[in-house]
Amino acid sequence: MSRLFALLACALFACAAFAQATDSEPLVLNVIPPFSIEKLADLEFGIIMTTGSGTVTIDPESGARTATGAVSVGGSDFGPAIFHTRGLPNGVARVRIRTKNVTLTQDGGTATLRLRQLHHDLGGGNGRRHRLDENGDLVFRVGGELQIQNNQPRGRYSGTFRVETSYP
Repeated sequence: MSRLFALLACALFACAAFAQATDSEPLVLNVIPPFSIEKLADLEFGIIMTTGSGTVTIDPESGARTATGAVSVGGSDFGPAIFHTRGLPNGVARVRIRTKNVTLTQDGGTATLRLRQLHHDLGGGNGRRHRLDENGDLVFRVGGELQIQNNQPRGRYSGTFRVETSYP
């Protein structure tokens, strides 16, 4: 019986050895750098004076600041947020502003302001594809509209919004 088992085992291994076939295919792998993003400037609305409700808007393309309603603006410290992202040279990136509406809170207080309609200057809308330059760089600006309420308490207000870049 053990002799029969040994013959069967040899036959199986011999068949398996003759039934094998091998082939090799080249492997191509492209390792790309991860994206990095750096904030170069904050979104600043500057000095705002109000006798009632209105809006203050920062245009990300021109950097212009406009006021509507019972709101006026002053000073020269205003402008869009500026971001620098780096990735694959001549690559394609998606830029997304993940927070469309932001609540700003009064420093040292409880009053709030609403920042809305955040958008960048790259054109094509949020999440569209944009070409990086030959060094893998892309600089873009973000602006938005600040809503001022009637009897808005004076003070400095701050908040955060999220910007994301990724490969498509």
